[in-house]
Amino acid sequence: MYPSYFIEQSLFSNFTFIAGLDEVGRGCLFGPVYAAIIVLTKESPYIHGVRDSKLVSEKKRATLAIQIEKTYIHGIGSASHLEVDECGIMQATRLAMLRAYWSLPVIPEILLIDGERTTQPLLAKSYKFVKGDQRLFSIAAASIIAKQARDSYIRVISKDFPEYDLENNVGYATKKHIKALRKYGSTPLHRKTFISSFI
Repeated sequence: MYPSYFIEQSLFSNFTFIAGLDEVGRGCLFGPVYAAIIVLTKESPYIHGVRDSKLVSEKKRATLAIQIEKTYIHGIGSASHLEVDECGIMQATRLAMLRAYWSLPVIPEILLIDGERTTQPLLAKSYKFVKGDQRLFSIAAASIIAKQARDSYIRVISKDFPEYDLENNVGYATKKHIKALRKYGSTPLHRKTFISSFI
């Protein structure tokens, strides 16, 4: 199933800049949480193949991320593992979203956000959608560049911590990752509040 462009198109009769926002890495044991925002206008084309980043192969996601970044105004933000530990994952996620929003060269009039429990709206006209990354094109596009950006970052720094199989798990709690935590302990980039139940 591919996300619909209907909601965004229906808003263009009253608004100029409509944005979709999503986050990735909220459930990881390692590294930052990322967020991305995509801004659409009436002239923005529909890119075929865009869907929830979790449903796209790694190779296809990389290709789509390049297309999305070339086609739309966009921003990416993150919150570090330290901010996750200090603020909690919900507030750290909101911080990553705000940083993505603040990086934009334009101000969206409408913001469409993925999630059931997203904290306070980022601006007056913001709307949350359960499974928004599966239902709305703009949120799905944002999910792709957020995941591509985070995974790329994790794979670069994974070379410093080869024991944890970060190249493959990108920070999630796989069996290999948990086994390495129990054997070697945590790295400086692990989320201490997330790994306490594993080691």
